[in-house]
Amino acid sequence: MQANQTDTTIYKDIVLIGGGHAHAIVIKMWGMRPLPGVRLTLISSTVDTPYSGMLPGLVSGHYSFEQTHIDLFTLCSWAGVRFICAEVTGLNSEYKSIELKERPNIEYDLVSINTGSTPNITKTSGAAQFATAVKPISLFYEKWQSLKDKLCNTQKPLSIALVGAGAGGFELLLAMHHRAEQLNQNHPHKFHWIVSGDTVLVGHNLKVQQHALAICKSRNIDVHFNFKVAQVTEQNLISNHTQPLSLATDEVIWCTAASPASWPEKAGLAITDEGFIAIDDHLRSTSHKDIFAVGDVATQVANPRPKAGVFAVRQGPVLFKNLRRAILQKTLLKHKPQKHFLSLLATGDKQAIASRGALFLQGALMWCYKNHIDVQFMDSLQKLAPKKEMAPQKCDPILFDNVKQQSLAANSHQMRCGGCGAKVSSDILSATLRKITNKIKTQANNSVIIGLDSPDDAAVIDPQQSLLVQSIDQFRTIIDDPYLFAKITVNHALSDLYAMNCQAHSALAVVSMPYASKVVQQRELYQLMYGVIEQLNRANCTLIGGHTSEASELSLGLSANAFTSKAQLATKTGAKENQVLIITKPLGTGVVMAAHMQHIAKGTAVQKCINTMLQSNFEAATILAGFNCSAMTDVTGFGLVGHLSEMLRDSQIQCQITLSSLPLIEDALRLSKLGVQSSLYPQNLEQLENVKYSPNHLDHENFPLLFDPQTSGGLLAFVDKTAAQQCLSQLHQAGFQEACVIANTVKMDDTNQQSIALTL
Repeated sequence: MQANQTDTTIYKDIVLIGGGHAHAIVIKMWGMRPLPGVRLTLISSTVDTPYSGMLPGLVSGHYSFEQTHIDLFTLCSWAGVRFICAEVTGLNSEYKSIELKERPNIEYDLVSINTGSTPNITKTSGAAQFATAVKPISLFYEKWQSLKDKLCNTQKPLSIALVGAGAGGFELLLAMHHRAEQLNQNHPHKFHWIVSGDTVLVGHNLKVQQHALAICKSRNIDVHFNFKVAQVTEQNLISNHTQPLSLATDEVIWCTAASPASWPEKAGLAITDEGFIAIDDHLRSTSHKDIFAVGDVATQVANPRPKAGVFAVRQGPVLFKNLRRAILQKTLLKHKPQKHFLSLLATGDKQAIASRGALFLQGALMWCYKNHIDVQFMDSLQKLAPKKEMAPQKCDPILFDNVKQQSLAANSHQMRCGGCGAKVSSDILSATLRKITNKIKTQANNSVIIGLDSPDDAAVIDPQQSLLVQSIDQFRTIIDDPYLFAKITVNHALSDLYAMNCQAHSALAVVSMPYASKVVQQRELYQLMYGVIEQLNRANCTLIGGHTSEASELSLGLSANAFTSKAQLATKTGAKENQVLIITKPLGTGVVMAAHMQHIAKGTAVQKCINTMLQSNFEAATILAGFNCSAMTDVTGFGLVGHLSEMLRDSQIQCQITLSSLPLIEDALRLSKLGVQSSLYPQNLEQLENVKYSPNHLDHENFPLLFDPQTSGGLLAFVDKTAAQQCLSQLHQAGFQEACVIANTVKMDDTNQQSIALTL
């Protein structure tokens, strides 16, 4: 994702933890009004975040998944906000560092937390094992998909219980009941509403409560009052009465009072008696002035309100303004949450109950009103209009840490230094490498005489009378996550060595860092080099040195070395008659990433594309070499046809590609049909002169993907037909699930002049 800010020099970092409703609003507003000199980052464990207000409609079958989920990846891309897909495990307020699962920490100047909450399921015996919590919604939705199949296909009625007497539980119960009746009318299922006290929908007026119970009665839903669940078993709910009651159940849905995450308390943040982050009327932590929190994860101590999405939505605009004001050291605004709000409870059948104070209305008109509000909210976050170019703006001087930064900003119109003057300062580089190697050591290698551990003017390697194999790759970042970008770049650079049946030995890195303050530049370099060293270590490859400089955008290159013997060395030529061509990864990275830059790719598709690029080719190359493949190469910038043409040059072999057999990355075909192309596509298409084709082939939907440039693409390998299935079986077991045969070879004759032929 490329930033849309007009001032590209970054001085401060604001980080949002969690993709809740309030943060989604902040991101949208930031896209309309970015703050020059400040980078906004979102950390979320999921690419799509659900809008809780539409969950009952999704379960009822009235909405699709896409209609009810905010695509955070696309929203961030449009807004110029950095997106990090990761799980937060902790926070160090002293060092202003966010701890992430299985990746380096992210540092911040200001942070906001909007991670939501989950039903309190762990305190009841057996509940975590045998019940399904409504939140996180993503996990519940997966469970609901399997439950729908059971509801539809079972030959006996199921007993389904929902635990929780609140509005969310009521809506979900009726939604499931409505969908169950649609799916299986031959075996009507039995639903139960489990209420721990003697009242449902506490906080709503008596008419609303009575109407809710009347609906349950009319739909044959049993309401169990004063049923305090003490234990959940595989087949029963058991109460804690003096004489325990037992209710036979096939499925239990848990929708009780919200419970917060544990890591904010462990981080030393002030919390309420219930365990939620305590915030003041500025939405800021009462104990830490550089930490904000909103939504269900927090409680505004002077004005506490129920845990409901409507309050988070109202907090969004105030949070946006206060984050800007806080980073600029201005007076913060107060947020006064409303005491009364209109609650619209869906009843599953495109009707709803309206409740506010003593107000009670119900019917189809209320559903239409609720639907209008929900759809309008989602449209504001999903239908993103193209943004106009913004006039250049100067950074507020308050963002500068010192006089030097202020001087650089004041003279930003002057040309930046080139040559050695463009280097990243030595203290940043040494401090960053020291910090990383305290976490992970570089791969040890006895043949490296002088390397990163003993820096000199150049690295020194003892080749030990072997053949030296070298490859080099460099490109500018295709995503705004430097850690993942580094890992992708390493995979891409080492892939050429793997294709030649070589074990990577060592590498030099060439880095261009974006203009930023010293602190921010060090943060960025830490993420990047952590990814480089971590991925090289996994490849048993040693980082032995490199060079850093400054530029307008991040780029990374690697010069990789390997040592081998003549007998072991493999090349890309050597295809034979009566072989098959195996590809190990799906095609489409060029199309998907080009669409991502245009903000039209789905976030889930981009994430799966990134996951494909993060997959190293080492194990695939080892497997293919074990089956005596006669020629192997990797698919990168020249596309499938371009690289295959190189393999077949002067071979007198024609390779016949079956277009329908090409494996494709999710959404690549849809985007290709829309006309999305990489900027390198026209040049790659010139390779069509090496292809035998007919008009029918040109019309095939997969045809453009033959010329799509790949980043960290898969391997192409020619193997004997008799070994193909066993080879594919091993590739699939190794995680290359989409590896497949896409072509076979024949001897070229007078009628076969092109090295590549297409079949449908």
